Amino acid sequence: MILRILVAFLFCACLKSYSQNVKFGGQITNEEGDPVVNANVLAITKYKDVPPKLGVTDDDGSFKLSLKSQTTYTVTVTHMGYETYSKVLIVKLQDVTYNIKLKAATNELEEVVINYTPPIEVKKDTTVYKVDAFTNGKERKLGAVLKKLPGVEVTRDGEVFFKNQKVSQVLVEDKTFFNGRTKMAVDNIPADVVNEIEMIEDYNETPFMKAVENSNELVMNVSLKEDKKKFLFGSIETAAGIEKAYKIHPSLFKYQPKLVYNVIADANNIYEKSFTLADYFSFEGETSPDRILRVLNSPITKFLQNNRYYSNNHLFGGVNFQFNPNEKNELRVFSLFLKDRSNSNITNRNVYQASGIEELRSQESLKKHDILLSKVKYKYSPDENTVLKLETNFEKTALKASDQNITNSENLNDQYNFDSDSENLTIAGKMEFEKWFSDKNISKGTLNLSYENVDLDQQWLSARNIFNPAIPVIDTSFFSVNGSERNEVVNLNFNLEHFYRPSRIELLTFSFNGNINRNNLSYFNFQEINNTSFSFPNFNNYFVNQVNVLNNSISYKRYFFGKLIIEGGLNYQYVFWNDNQINLRNSQIEHHILPDLNVEWEFKENKKVEFTYRQTRINPIPDLRLNSLKILDFNRIFRGDPYLDQMLTERFLLKLSLTKTYGWSYYANLGLRKHKHPITNVVEFNGINGINTPFQFNGNTNGYDAVLRLKYNRRYWKASFENAYYRNETLSVLNQAETKTISQSINNSLNFNTNLENAPNIDFSFKNMFIINDNPFFFNETNITELESAIEYDLNNWKFKASYFQTFYKNLTFGNNSNYNTINASVFYHKEDSLWEFGIDFYNLGNNVSEISNSYNETLFNEQRIRVFPRTIMLQVNYKL
Repeated sequence: MILRILVAFLFCACLKSYSQNVKFGGQITNEEGDPVVNANVLAITKYKDVPPKLGVTDDDGSFKLSLKSQTTYTVTVTHMGYETYSKVLIVKLQDVTYNIKLKAATNELEEVVINYTPPIEVKKDTTVYKVDAFTNGKERKLGAVLKKLPGVEVTRDGEVFFKNQKVSQVLVEDKTFFNGRTKMAVDNIPADVVNEIEMIEDYNETPFMKAVENSNELVMNVSLKEDKKKFLFGSIETAAGIEKAYKIHPSLFKYQPKLVYNVIADANNIYEKSFTLADYFSFEGETSPDRILRVLNSPITKFLQNNRYYSNNHLFGGVNFQFNPNEKNELRVFSLFLKDRSNSNITNRNVYQASGIEELRSQESLKKHDILLSKVKYKYSPDENTVLKLETNFEKTALKASDQNITNSENLNDQYNFDSDSENLTIAGKMEFEKWFSDKNISKGTLNLSYENVDLDQQWLSARNIFNPAIPVIDTSFFSVNGSERNEVVNLNFNLEHFYRPSRIELLTFSFNGNINRNNLSYFNFQEINNTSFSFPNFNNYFVNQVNVLNNSISYKRYFFGKLIIEGGLNYQYVFWNDNQINLRNSQIEHHILPDLNVEWEFKENKKVEFTYRQTRINPIPDLRLNSLKILDFNRIFRGDPYLDQMLTERFLLKLSLTKTYGWSYYANLGLRKHKHPITNVVEFNGINGINTPFQFNGNTNGYDAVLRLKYNRRYWKASFENAYYRNETLSVLNQAETKTISQSINNSLNFNTNLENAPNIDFSFKNMFIINDNPFFFNETNITELESAIEYDLNNWKFKASYFQTFYKNLTFGNNSNYNTINASVFYHKEDSLWEFGIDFYNLGNNVSEISNSYNETLFNEQRIRVFPRTIMLQVNYKL
């Protein structure tokens, strides 16, 4: 009922807003009657709460604006070579049609000056926001500024969206801010130093490459105020609270024409962390599908995924340095250091698909993370037509975890310890060369070389034999089963591209690239008794793998009428791999033709439809092709398949969008993903003990997704609604029975927030997720509803903020229900022109203890109850530099 009332309220408000608007349009011509194309039409009022309207004439000189009724506007028309036209227009209740004739300028070189700076300016693929037009000076961080900009959204995780697209990189004064992640910028850049925000679509670091490359990258550039461009600025935040809680968070920034450096540090023992899994993926940068799979399966990714804890000691430091001695040279050094100690408590409810047996497992964990990530980049531009880029990456991690587990199932009630110790070293180098020869010819070359070494040691400790019967443990008074992994990866890849433009509306791209990857992998499982190791037969793996991939492709792109773009291409792929294992050698050669097609049609201004079709082939990671056994857990064993082949994926995607700064915006996606010969699992279980084996099906599986999003923006409030449907098919073999699992998810969300100057601002969101997992052995329905509300109010020198997050979890199949919430609040006092700020922070005021979530795969259905961080109260003192 609440949701219906909210929807009805928003609908009526929107109808009311539309009822106050009238259409103002016409045609702009010169004195000879010829249409004037690309003339700027600006309508402004003296009222700050009425947004300005800006339009551009079409090919026939026509224009159309939506204006507020019963309002007086000043209409200004400008175009190079013509005199500026200005008229006072009184808008009543009827639509207005007005044709305008521009007079030729007596002096074409005379500059046209309009005494008005619009708060939003659109320049082709760049949208510029004048920040002062949307803020009141009481915002503390960049995130608070972005939330007030029309068309811009900021999530709880610090991600920024514009026109339904996520910002992939943040620049400050056209220079990369740390690793480019939005969260670090949103949480650290002071609000009072920001002059303009630029949203740059289809961004390319090299200007002349933008004419030939579609990056599909959205970049946010933060322009600083003039008095902040040559001075040191930043803040030092300190806090102390109950239970010896503390926080120290300095952030220092300095921007000069030739020298930029940023320093951010964080030391706390509360709920905040400065480095997440998303930050790690951002550090890795753009990668191939094969590399993404390896990163997803890396130890550091698995450690960072476990981000729920009830106690924490966090130390973080980051340095970003950039030096531009002249226009030809640029040096950038970026480094992060992280030292984490955290405790977590998780209760797992595991339902094993093949046997239907249920296991309850509680886990108390101590995790230790030491991570060092560094990048050095050098760019040399001897002239405006040549760019050389050099980059080196260094990554060193030490990850340790110690778990105390209690397991209860049909045949087992016991406890055991599990310890994991991983060390990783990665060194990588990259060279990139870009050359503009003429308007018709541009070339680009890239060379990457990397070395990665992973050492992983695991140990299961138990007073009794709780292990899978297939593990040949020796009977003893105390059981210590160990796993040792050593993996060395050397990777070399190159890419040569040449772009040829036969005409202004055509582009031919020729590409030749290759990847040479060599893995030296070893797994050992053994039992340790009185400091003596006893190796398990068939549990030793020595694996040397080499994969060579060569691609030769050509693509053709053409523009039709300036609004329709069609691009298609073919890629010839040659693949050779060679595996050397114990008692087995396997090699294979494959040839493939992979097509792709992209059609983009902007049928009206800000109205676009896009269709994409693409074929990709992904090599299975070497771990899946092991010839011997490997222990995954005390009860689970992995057995590889050395004859796995490539997977083919076809992706169809249809997108429709209508974008407006103010008013309605629509976004719709309809997608199909076809997996041919997918790699899945053969699962053989007896109770909770079993073996997992990858298996390649001859058949196909499909995945479907449909997303509809509606947004409505006004000057002082905005709302959005999203409905998404996902369906995924999975083939597996459960205890020798071929099984098809269908996983479906229906997600709905509603968001509403205000941006008032002299009144409390509210932020409300409603999310509902209905999830179904269905196969002949198992069926589960889960319904999760999340409600979030927040309020902010600036009263003189005081800033009040409170938020309430409520989750209703219902496992409809098991009848397991849980409601949990998080209540946060803060009060800050900051006197204008003062360098000091004082406040108090409240986290988890209701002292909620745990939260529940679930996940599903071919092996098991897992439901987790996770202990969350307890109530925290902090007194905070901040100093602005």
